[in-house]
Amino acid sequence: MAELDANVRAYVKDFVNHIDYAVKLIGLDHIGISSDFDGGGGVYGWNDASETFNVTLELVRRGYTEQQSRRSGAATCSA
Repeated sequence: MAELDANVRAYVKDFVNHIDYAVKLIGLDHIGISSDFDGGGGVYGWNDASETFNVTLELVRRGYTEQQSRRSGAATCSA
């Protein structure tokens, strides 16, 4: 197994790629998005709860409705 580089961070698009995969695998009703930030979350564009809109925006760009985003928690986990 390849080692992961601890200095490489994901972008919001990478994070939402994982959401897309999970939705296709088990369905949106079983997906929950949350944050537990205390100074940096490891995702460029979602460093803290104040940037949660970036996740919601990426979901909408991909065709998710605002209602689906709210249902998953993306629009409700902001500070």
